[in-house]
Amino acid sequence: MKFKLLALDLDGTVLTPDNQITPKTVDAINRALADGIQVAFCSGRCKAEMEPYFSLFPQLRYVVCNNGTESFDLRTGEHVHFFGMERWLSDRIMQEAEHHDVLIQMGADGLYYLQDWTVERCPEFGLANYAELMQETGKFVHDLVSYYREHELPISKINFYCTNWEEREEIVASLQADHLPLMYESGLAGNIEMFATNAGKGNGLTALCRHLQIPMENVLAMGDSSNDISMLRAAGFSIAVENAVPELKEVADAVTGDNAHDGVADAIWNYVLGEQNDR
Repeated sequence: MKFKLLALDLDGTVLTPDNQITPKTVDAINRALADGIQVAFCSGRCKAEMEPYFSLFPQLRYVVCNNGTESFDLRTGEHVHFFGMERWLSDRIMQEAEHHDVLIQMGADGLYYLQDWTVERCPEFGLANYAELMQETGKFVHDLVSYYREHELPISKINFYCTNWEEREEIVASLQADHLPLMYESGLAGNIEMFATNAGKGNGLTALCRHLQIPMENVLAMGDSSNDISMLRAAGFSIAVENAVPELKEVADAVTGDNAHDGVADAIWNYVLGEQNDR
């Protein structure tokens, strides 16, 4: 199968457990780009949180952000697509936040809006490894709910992080009881990633490929988490890294090594570049 685009999740897939990209993986991705294959990072992160890695890939042009709610052309800085959340939906989500002790990420303008106490409390919500990234890329406000109500923002998605799974399930049940047109996914334990039903990584990837006129059968996708399932299903061929959740492995056409041992690099050499990289 001739692949024209590689759709790569970041956290848990391309990134190692300490949020780095190994030289072997950088080399494999850049070799694919040099061969004329498009590579698109497809992440739950906002664009600002993805930017620290862009300099490693000079030919990288497209990224799909915030669970497929938006994609960008890095050369022009413009949206390729944007599946935003209607105001009445985000109103209901932010109303729910007032009844729970949650860490909120509100995606808009290519970055995350955050409470001013977020970095200090990251360890409580299992986000210690992301505290520095949030500090460097987020926009901090004193009262996020009040700020939201006072500003008209193009909301792409809203993340809640809970200190325990029971509270997460309580929040989801409360929102689902209203039969809202929302998707609920998880990229990390205890979090809820909420966005409009026309989004998701699968729809976001499809929108990008439509823009590039690349048939989905010529797309290879790789991921590790449940929020990658729609992306793997949309692609012509799909690969799960060894550390992926069981439900993703069930969807995938193949499994490669884990994110700590260059699983993505090995898959690119084996399935895309047509040779083993034993260096």
